[in-house]
Amino acid sequence: MKIDVIIPTKNGDIQPDLLNTLTHAEWVNTIIITKTSPINLARKQGIMLAEGEWAAMIDDDMTIPNDWLSHFQPELTSDVGAISSQAQQTDPPSLAYLKVVKCFRPLHHVDTVPYSNNMIIRRSLMNDYKPCPQFFGEDHYMHRKIKEQGYRWIVLPHIGAVHHGKIHDSVDGGIAYGKNRYYTFKQLLRRGLARFLFTPWAAITSFSIRNLYHLLSENTHFYAGWLKSRIQNSPSDFQIMEKYAPTKFYLDPKINGDTEK
Repeated sequence: MKIDVIIPTKNGDIQPDLLNTLTHAEWVNTIIITKTSPINLARKQGIMLAEGEWAAMIDDDMTIPNDWLSHFQPELTSDVGAISSQAQQTDPPSLAYLKVVKCFRPLHHVDTVPYSNNMIIRRSLMNDYKPCPQFFGEDHYMHRKIKEQGYRWIVLPHIGAVHHGKIHDSVDGGIAYGKNRYYTFKQLLRRGLARFLFTPWAAITSFSIRNLYHLLSENTHFYAGWLKSRIQNSPSDFQIMEKYAPTKFYLDPKINGDTEK
């Protein structure tokens, strides 16, 4: 099985190891790099340029193993619309926190993280997909749209994918999650309880006051934004975006020339 791979990127700063892996992987058909923002639009553009029943979407700050696709193939059944894998974090606060979380629950079973940073998707599901204008929570938006079409989104355990970016700490993230109802009340309550209990533990086990500060700051900002959206009763971002400003995107065919656009 060979598929096209889409790398959405804002500024063209792509992990060199990711490009090296994809360039030499036998399962890669064509590498499609889309340079635009928000990331949802970049993904949509890439899907429209891709060919075949399935396409891969991998963020520019990721690295993956050479046999990445082989882990997904056994899950390709008729009721599956997307498959992703749990990515290891390199950001110290996130890494410390997730090490604590996985002591209680496998990370790929955490239902509040779709892991859209390394995934394959059934291309037909994106034909009528209208990208969400918000950066924060765009993976939840895509997850919701796939499920609305009657397909499952499967998350695999860690298979070697690594996320080298930093977790965004912003009140805007809480606002987006609040007004777009990305979390149910149960998920929101569970998230708050987990952060309250696990954050001190993460700081202690990593021997880092800095991790404690960043985790507390991220959680405070998130809930401040969420409360702000509820108090203001902000409208949802789920309006259909009829037009986008012209954007630039281009194709990088594989060096070995197996497939060219």
